Amino acid sequence: MERRSVKRQARRVQVSFWAKGDDDRRTGYTINVSPTGMFVGTNRPLPPGSSVEVEIVDGDQRVTVEGSVVHAARVSPLLQRLRPSGMGIRFGRPEQELSRMLKPE
Repeated sequence: MERRSVKRQARRVQVSFWAKGDDDRRTGYTINVSPTGMFVGTNRPLPPGSSVEVEIVDGDQRVTVEGSVVHAARVSPLLQRLRPSGMGIRFGRPEQELSRMLKPE
């Protein structure tokens, strides 16, 4: 059952992210993205409910978005072909700039 109001597009772009108010930057990559949220593939996801900032760099464009982690999973490397390790993030407000930046190629 699809619970998202906007369909996400598959797109892989490197990101760095951190809990709001924390300096511990972590890295990952987008797996899918929309103006309302994204899934970030990472072996170090933040726990659900965390406020998060995500910096996306695509070529010469750079966008930082704020959101909250709605679900997270740490998956064994042996099982990551079946399900990626990472976290789903819902943005605090729709991100039109991000939508333009990450439109499918």
